[in-house]
Amino acid sequence: MDILLGTKQMLSQKNMRKLKFLEMNTDELNSFLWEFKNENFIPTTELTDEVYEKKGESLEEFLWEQLRFLKIGKLEEEICRYFIESLDDKGYLNISLNSVVKKFKTTAFKVKEVKEILETLEPAGIGSRNLKEAIIIQSRDYEELKKIPPKIWGDILNMRLDRAAIKLDISMNDLKDLIAPVRSFISHPRRDFTAKKAMIQSSDIIISNELILTLDKRYEYQFDGGELSQFLSKKKLKEIDLINTALKERRKTLLNIGKIILKRQMDFFKGGYMVPLKLSDIAEELELHISTISRACKDKILEYNYKQYRLNDFFVGEAGKGCSSQRLSVEIQRIVDAEDKTNPYSDEEIRKRLEQNEIVIARRTITKYREKLGILKGRLRKIYE
Repeated sequence: MDILLGTKQMLSQKNMRKLKFLEMNTDELNSFLWEFKNENFIPTTELTDEVYEKKGESLEEFLWEQLRFLKIGKLEEEICRYFIESLDDKGYLNISLNSVVKKFKTTAFKVKEVKEILETLEPAGIGSRNLKEAIIIQSRDYEELKKIPPKIWGDILNMRLDRAAIKLDISMNDLKDLIAPVRSFISHPRRDFTAKKAMIQSSDIIISNELILTLDKRYEYQFDGGELSQFLSKKKLKEIDLINTALKERRKTLLNIGKIILKRQMDFFKGGYMVPLKLSDIAEELELHISTISRACKDKILEYNYKQYRLNDFFVGEAGKGCSSQRLSVEIQRIVDAEDKTNPYSDEEIRKRLEQNEIVIARRTITKYREKLGILKGRLRKIYE
């Protein structure tokens, strides 16, 4: 009975260590192993401390730089930093202000005051929760637009221009002239910045220009008690063995996942588009549980052609038959960029042009992806001559 229990506990420890290591990215793993090594005086092959820094400023970094020059109190600065950290993938501030009140144990007035401070920063529209708020914030720079009530902006953005004109008691032509500056507004604050915070993180998987896949070289070492083994306890030697086994399994799992991604997304690495790919596809091919694949991909970075990608970026949905969400986004952006701005395409016209390229997508799907890209409706993109 004791032997069976000991075996079960050992298996449990091995699995727990394996899953823990699998979730860590390269930098987190290195930090853990360095600490373990130094605490226990265990020799290993030399580790490096190289850090890959992605070039290009993120929206967060741009805002933090501006924050340095604001003359505000400590509490205001802390709340403002929290707002900046909470921005979503479009740069919108989609958090409850009441939750901020509770977190900082302050008043609703104070939180609203700090949000207004954030709204004064660049890019225009920062601090907004959606497109409507982004437009309203940007309209404050125009005396005439400032007079338009928020409810009427709802009519304008939903292309109920006749209703908006009646409420403002002006003609349709006057309304079109009035809202003409909106064409130059940005649809979401993160539009001209990197998709998220710049990745200052070591790459876990590296693919060369020759499409040869390797892991970060720091995965190559193993702990070795060496001559010190005789001075280490059996418990410590067992722990070293668990770590070495977990490292070996980690390398194997990440390499296999990387190879499948390279194979499935080969068109992308050759300059084309990604194809639909799910976590379950890799789990099925490797005969592993989907949760194991999810852990392995979490917070991992793949480097290709001197550019970093999050491993999860390679898992893209299917927007239509044989068309990935990534390809659809690129194609919609290409069509809009090439359109005649005096007569921009409607979503239905975009759908027809995609169909000419053998991409069959429903119009409502076009609308969804256009909005996700931060592209305004055709009428709002129109330039009046």
